Amino acid sequence: MNLDQDILPVERALGLEWNTEDDKLGIRTKPKRKESTKRGLLSVLSSVYDPLGLVSPFVLVAKKIFQAECRLGKCWDDDLTPHGKQRWERWLEDLPGLEEFGVGRCIIPPDFGTVISYQLHHFCDASEEASGAVCYVRIKNETGGIQCTLLAAKSRLAPVKQLTIPRLELLAAIVAVKLDTTLSRDGSKAPRICLLG
Repeated sequence: MNLDQDILPVERALGLEWNTEDDKLGIRTKPKRKESTKRGLLSVLSSVYDPLGLVSPFVLVAKKIFQAECRLGKCWDDDLTPHGKQRWERWLEDLPGLEEFGVGRCIIPPDFGTVISYQLHHFCDASEEASGAVCYVRIKNETGGIQCTLLAAKSRLAPVKQLTIPRLELLAAIVAVKLDTTLSRDGSKAPRICLLG
């Protein structure tokens, strides 16, 4: 392979695709069409492997459809409700669009200059249906330039047993703290700014 002339390959690692040509990470989706049942829904949903949570808002939509069917007490091979089936079909139509999604592998853009500070910023929120958290890194260079980059995100469905919004917001804060712990596990001294709610 001639690195100056040939198109670089797409590598796969940890369930992600790494487009080495433009140095971006993406999500690979090749789900097989399944029946419109809870079992089929869960099978397709499980095929979207997103360890960094980059597309968690999209995946959360399918999780909410699954939870709505579970609340109705349906068996695994019962057909989805007409409304659930309509939402599921719409989600499946949008699924191939994940192939176009990509984020830069490097958190520091080329020609950014000398970095003088890093900060981790965490945002979390909750509703009656779900909660989630997202983490960004804010980088500042010697000329005052600032770059913010998404690092990780996580979303969770609210429990079937209804909880109050303040309790759900606390659960979202716990998710943010766990993400912070994971991201700063290397002993980094970067200041962490947690913004809740």
